[in-house]
Amino acid sequence: MSQANRDGSKGFITSAAIARGQRIALASAGTVSAAGVGVEGIGTAYDSVASGETLSVELDHKSVEVIASGAITVANPCYAAAAGRASATVSGRRIGIALSTGSDGNKFEMMLAGAAS
Repeated sequence: MSQANRDGSKGFITSAAIARGQRIALASAGTVSAAGVGVEGIGTAYDSVASGETLSVELDHKSVEVIASGAITVANPCYAAAAGRASATVSGRRIGIALSTGSDGNKFEMMLAGAAS
């Protein structure tokens, strides 16, 4: 079941030890680790935790429930699709990043993209 998160934080399981204040990247497995060079992060670590523990991530932007157009994988960029849906198919400007998986016609959680630069 998807959800929306407007308060700015969300819990994720870590795939490596994380220190408070590190930038966080989301993997397609749904786990998080420190964001490397050139890797788009989703937020910042609120605490320090060991690998395999739950980490509270202060998200860069709020998340919302959206309806998928086709299959959506965690950590995929999302784009606008017909009928007000979101798709993994590149079309125009990126509108967000998938925080959960989605299937055609079903809701999933997406973190909204920031303002275009």
